[in-house]
Amino acid sequence: MKRLLFTFFIFLATSNHLFATPQIGDILHWNDTTYFLTALPIGIFKDFDFGSKELFGVEKNFQSNCGKGYIPEWLIINDELFLKTIYDCNYQDRGKYAYDTANLAKIFPDKYKDGFVKVDWFSGDIWLSYGERFRGFSEYFYDKNTKISFKNGKISNIQYFNNSEFSIISDYPNDGEKLIDFVHSNINWDIIPDLDSNKVVIYTASTIRKPGKSDKTEILRDNSDNKLFAKEAIRVVSMIPKWTIYYYLGRYEMYIYNIPVIFSEENRTKYSKK
Repeated sequence: MKRLLFTFFIFLATSNHLFATPQIGDILHWNDTTYFLTALPIGIFKDFDFGSKELFGVEKNFQSNCGKGYIPEWLIINDELFLKTIYDCNYQDRGKYAYDTANLAKIFPDKYKDGFVKVDWFSGDIWLSYGERFRGFSEYFYDKNTKISFKNGKISNIQYFNNSEFSIISDYPNDGEKLIDFVHSNINWDIIPDLDSNKVVIYTASTIRKPGKSDKTEILRDNSDNKLFAKEAIRVVSMIPKWTIYYYLGRYEMYIYNIPVIFSEENRTKYSKK
């Protein structure tokens, strides 16, 4: 059996779990491949509020990297989804610690058969991420996705996505020096009043939802009473020709870029001749 490292997401409209610490993911077996799910998948159990005592008979200590308190192992067999095992969080370090598994026959008496639980209550999407891994602004992405749609636990559709075809990698804002140079070189310094030893800093926020120019650029903070500076800051930041944006899990990731625009006599001298 092939054993590869992938990311795995399950999205349900009624659930939303967020953890600051990177989470231990689930395990999925499909098409002779074992997917180690390195991102946090949202659980797909119906009408169950699992605790360690219900699952394993004893209370387990909370682990910040295992917020659910357990690690499910899933199978897709003949296009149907099954639950194979539920491990406690020590399964990640099984070479060091003993671990417990849940009694699935007791938890799912009406659905447990031949060692598996048929997950026929689940309708939703599973996302697999694989291929080349690259670093985004705050997390890692993979250049390929597979979206597996289920209806009542059975695969209803499969879609494949090549994220590299849709992602846009630009010098802005990846190259901080080039970004600063672009912004300050495009300021109309002729309309900027003498600042002497003063410095005016305008903090802008540009929202990017799709390739092209920003949806909008706003002022986060302005230390001047003269609205001219804010207006000019918005104008030059809005001129940025192309922004980096990543396509992932079937959509463009929204980003908000915070860019300071600094008006000073030093910057006037440095950039007004460019």
